[in-house]
Amino acid sequence: MNIKFPKEDWKYEVSNGDTNLGYEKWCEHKRDELSTELQDIDIKITMSEQAWYDLASQKQALLEATSYLTPEKTNRIQGLLNLIDVIQDQAVDTYKIPADIVFPFSE
Repeated sequence: MNIKFPKEDWKYEVSNGDTNLGYEKWCEHKRDELSTELQDIDIKITMSEQAWYDLASQKQALLEATSYLTPEKTNRIQGLLNLIDVIQDQAVDTYKIPADIVFPFSE
């Protein structure tokens, strides 16, 4: 990662006593911190995608199970499925999560 950091930022940290590193070592440290943060973000995104996939899988399993249930139980499950639909719609509309992640089985 070849990222330059402003010397002014380094000077500010030195004057505050936040670092005693030379500028080049300080830049190396900042790049390492940034790399770790980006890896953490990537892990969170992957976990989020898996969670949406799991939710959609469970929704599909519930839908398939309704054919074996009494009408009363089917209505209860349909209520859960409607709630999942609302959550998924809100994820896409409000939180701008890509639809292909939220609805992995849609065409």
